[in-house]
Amino acid sequence: MPTCEVCNQRTCVGVCCVPGMPVSAAYCQQCLQANAHPWQYLVANAACCDGLANCAPWFVEMVDHTCTHLGKTREQFDADVKSSMEQVAAMPDDFCAEPEPPNLDLGEL
Repeated sequence: MPTCEVCNQRTCVGVCCVPGMPVSAAYCQQCLQANAHPWQYLVANAACCDGLANCAPWFVEMVDHTCTHLGKTREQFDADVKSSMEQVAAMPDDFCAEPEPPNLDLGEL
């Protein structure tokens, strides 16, 4: 069995959708009961919202439960969100641009 993606310690009991995100993760029983979710997914989602202050109250509650369960602080979470936002801001403007289609010479067919 795979390892829980939240605590990375215990064997998972199943794979569930992370609330509010189009992603699934493996959870152990303890993390499910604690309403704790994979740190990296919560950080990425908060970064997409330009910080936790812009997130819905139910999402903030999930972050708080996750911090408590994993023994982390909101300050650590906010620092990781800020770092993630800085990494995205440093990407070139055309990072997600559509590639130019190849110029095919169909005369050779």
